[in-house]
Amino acid sequence: MAENEAQNSTPEQPETSAEPSAEQTTATEEVGQETAGEAQHEAAATQGTEQKLNLQVEVSDAGPCRKHVAVTVPAADVKRLFEEAVEEFRHKVDVPGFRRGHAPATLIMRRFRDELSAEIKQKVLLESMEQAAEQAQIEPIDEPDIELENLEIPEEGDFFYEFEVEVRPRVELPDFSEWTLEQPSTEIKDEDIDHLVELLLSNHGEFVPKDGPVEPGDYVVATITIRYKGKELAKLHDQRLHVVRELRFPDATLKEFDKLLQGALPGDKRVGQALVSTEADLVPLRGEVVEVEFHVIQVEQLKKPDPNDSETLNRLFGVSSLDELRERCSTIIRNRLEYQQRQAIRKQIREKLAASSNWELPEKLVRKQVENAMHRELLEMRQAGYTPEEIAAYETSIRQRALTTTRNALIEHFILDRIAEDNQLEPTDSMIDMEILNMAFSSGESPRRIRARLFKSGVIENLAAQLRERMAVDWILERVQTKEVPAESLFGETDVETVDTPICTQQAAARLAAEQPTAPAG
Repeated sequence: MAENEAQNSTPEQPETSAEPSAEQTTATEEVGQETAGEAQHEAAATQGTEQKLNLQVEVSDAGPCRKHVAVTVPAADVKRLFEEAVEEFRHKVDVPGFRRGHAPATLIMRRFRDELSAEIKQKVLLESMEQAAEQAQIEPIDEPDIELENLEIPEEGDFFYEFEVEVRPRVELPDFSEWTLEQPSTEIKDEDIDHLVELLLSNHGEFVPKDGPVEPGDYVVATITIRYKGKELAKLHDQRLHVVRELRFPDATLKEFDKLLQGALPGDKRVGQALVSTEADLVPLRGEVVEVEFHVIQVEQLKKPDPNDSETLNRLFGVSSLDELRERCSTIIRNRLEYQQRQAIRKQIREKLAASSNWELPEKLVRKQVENAMHRELLEMRQAGYTPEEIAAYETSIRQRALTTTRNALIEHFILDRIAEDNQLEPTDSMIDMEILNMAFSSGESPRRIRARLFKSGVIENLAAQLRERMAVDWILERVQTKEVPAESLFGETDVETVDTPICTQQAAARLAAEQPTAPAG
C-alpha cells in the first residue's frame, strides 16, 4: 500500500545522509547511462522511425483456409523491445526520489516486474504477429488460436511461439467478358402494385373476433403443444397465427396448415405433423416428425384501414391519397425488382465461381458466420422494401438451411470483397442515407430511429459491407453479357405463417434426456 501511495504522490527529493543506501548508490551510477539511452529513445520517437524485427516465420497448411504459423523472435529483438517497454513504462509511473521518466531502468524493472512482464509480452506479440502476417502474406479473417497465458518472454535467448489462424482463401478471378448471365426483367406491373398496397394496409390492420368456424385466410389465437413420440417438448401459449398453407418454425415445417384448422371453433383441438430440419440444433430430432397440437382459443379476422381515407393514409404512410400511395409502392416495386435481379445475378456468379474454385471453408468458420450472413441478407430485403411479415417468413426458411446458405454466401463474399478491394469500391454516406430512407418507408418507422438502431446493434457495418458487395456485382455486370428473362414473383411465399420459437430448444433437449429409459439398479 505504501508503494502505491508513493506512486501517486508528488516526487520527493533524495534524502542526504552520511552514507547513501545501496539502492541510491546504484541509481546514481546508472544516471549517466540512462541519460544516453533516454536521448536515443526521444530521438527515435521524434524521427518516427520504425525498426522491423528479424523474424523467422514458417507457415504450413492446417486445413481448409487455415494456417499453422511458427514465429521465432531473435534475442536481440526481444532485448530491444524489452528496453523500449521499460523506457515507456518509466514515463508513466512515479518513483520516490526521481522526477517522472528519470528513474533508472534497473530500478523500474525491480519494482514493476509483473506489470512490465505483461506489457512486454503484449508488445512483443503484437509487433511480431503483425509483421509475421505481412511477411508470410496471410490475411487472417479471425483472431488466432493462441494461449497467451502459457507464453512467457525469456529474459535471455530467442522467443518462439506458434499458433493457428483462419485465413482468406486465395481467389483467382475469371475473365468475366466470357460470361453470359440471365437478367430478370424489371418491368413494373399494376397487379404487383395492388398486391403491395394490400400488404401495407394489412400491416396496420386491426384484429376483430369472428363468429363462426375457421376458414383459410382467418387468424386464430391458439396454444401450441409439441410432442415427440408422446413426450411433450414445449408448449407455446397465446400464439396468433394466420391460417395459410404452411406454418413454419425456425427449425421445422408443418404443411397444409389451412386444411388442418379449417372448420375449427373456439375450444377445438387439431393435431398435425411437422418435419424437423436436417440442420436443427438438436441432433436426435433432425429429419424427424413431431406432433403439433393446436388448441383454438379464438377465431379472428383482420380489418384493414380504408384506403380512401386521406387522413388515415397521411397518418400511416405520410401520403394524402391512394394514388400517391400507389406511386410510393411503385418505387418499392422497382427496388424489389432490382433486388431480385441482383440476387439472381449473384446466384449465377456464385455457381460459376464455386464450380471453378478448388477451396473449401472450415465448418467452424461457417458456423460462426451464420448469424452475420443471415442479418446481411435480411437487411438487404428491408432495403428492397419487403414487409416485416415477408421477412419473417423468409428468415425461418433460411434458418432451416443456415449452414448451406452461409457457406455459399461466404464463398460469394470473398470473391466480391476481392473485386471491391482491387477496384477501390466504397459506398458513400449519401448511399447509406438513401438505403435507410427506403427501410423507413417500408417499416413505418422514422429514419432517425432506424439509423440509431443500426448503429447501436452494429448492423450499420453490415449495411456498408452489403452496399460494397452490391457495387462489386454492378462492376461484374458491366463486364459480362446478359440476356433478359421474365422476373419471378416479387412477393415470394405469401402463404407462409411463421412462429418465432424453435422446436429444438434446450428445454426440449432436457426433456428428451430426462425421459430416456435407464437400466435397473443392481
